[in-house]
Amino acid sequence: MDNLDRIQEKILLLLATTPLSTEKIATTVFIDEPLAEFHIAELAEQEYITSLFDAFSSVSDAPDMVWIIEQKGRKYLLDRGLLK
Repeated sequence: MDNLDRIQEKILLLLATTPLSTEKIATTVFIDEPLAEFHIAELAEQEYITSLFDAFSSVSDAPDMVWIIEQKGRKYLLDRGLLK
C-alpha cells in the first residue's frame, strides 16, 4: 500500500470536496506555490489527481486549470479512514 506524505494527504482531502487551482491549494495548505506544484505533480504522476479546465472560474479568454481527485485518490483516503 502506498504511503503519501502529510502535505499530499492534505491536498487529496481538499480535492475530495472541490476542484482547486494550484495557487488555491498552496494558500490553503500554507505552502509556497513551487512546493505545491511539486506535490501536485507527484500526485498526478501516480494518478491520484488529474487536471481539468474550469471554464467558469475566470472572466478572461483562457479558462483556469483546476485539479480534481481521481478514484485512486478517494480510495487512498477511504482506506486510511480519512474520508468520511
